[in-house]
Amino acid sequence: MSSILIFSAFGNINYFLYIAKKNIMECPRCNSEDIKKVGFTSANNQVYRCKTCKKDFVNNKSGKSRQLRELHPDISDTRYCPTCNEYLHISNFYKNKKGHGRYQSNCKSCDLLRIRLDRFKITEDKYNSFIINQGNRCKICGNTFIKTPHIDHDHVTGKVRGLLCGDCNRGLGGFKDNLKSLLSAIKYIKESLEN
Repeated sequence: MSSILIFSAFGNINYFLYIAKKNIMECPRCNSEDIKKVGFTSANNQVYRCKTCKKDFVNNKSGKSRQLRELHPDISDTRYCPTCNEYLHISNFYKNKKGHGRYQSNCKSCDLLRIRLDRFKITEDKYNSFIINQGNRCKICGNTFIKTPHIDHDHVTGKVRGLLCGDCNRGLGGFKDNLKSLLSAIKYIKESLEN
């Protein structure tokens, strides 16, 4: 109905085709019209993905499209983590607490690290210096870190002592930093080895 009104009001078929073409969304990279909705930006703008070139983009209020990121050509369920600067599978991201099928911007590893740095009030430079000084190894068992290391700290003073693997951190936490209990555990293990 509106297309007939536009045609009859202006009487010009070229203008009608211009208006019809203007309302069709195109990929800003390859000009393909084969696109789909894939989610929202943090500013709650609709994100579209070109099925041809796998490029994500948003449509601005001015009608101009803005490219967001290029996806891995074989995997459509990827997301970009700005902290580690990598494209990862969507299973590596926590779901946003607001729901709607959205995911947090940082991957699980980067998000966990950010939370730990905030909790223990150390900078990323200080954290990286622990990694370098310890040779990317647990300070107790000496195993190379496979997952994000745990930040060990004194529970009385809050001072960070070093980085531990998950097993050593849980073991030390189980003894509640009690030196007498730790020495008793060492004695117990030595006695069991002798028998």
